[in-house]
Amino acid sequence: MDAEKAKKAAQYSKEESTSSTTSATAAAVATVPPGSIVLTVEQLKAGEVAGIDLSRKEEYLDNVAFEGLFGMKKEDFAKLPKWKKDDAKKKAGLF
Repeated sequence: MDAEKAKKAAQYSKEESTSSTTSATAAAVATVPPGSIVLTVEQLKAGEVAGIDLSRKEEYLDNVAFEGLFGMKKEDFAKLPKWKKDDAKKKAGLF
């Protein structure tokens, strides 16, 4: 099921990249809410999927990938102060 969602998101990304919408505008408007699709770290780092909330990239990861990347559960990450979250995302290459 998750692979199917990722495939749909990739297809959406291809369609979005060929539209007349500029990438800056597409990046500013998140049309794919976190939790609706699961993306890989590689997809997030490469910017392969348009329409995601760029300030919340980490929320598109599954739990296993998230814990492997950040060394903590999503619930624990959510409790961190913003500056610590930002620092962790920079180190992970998701900022």
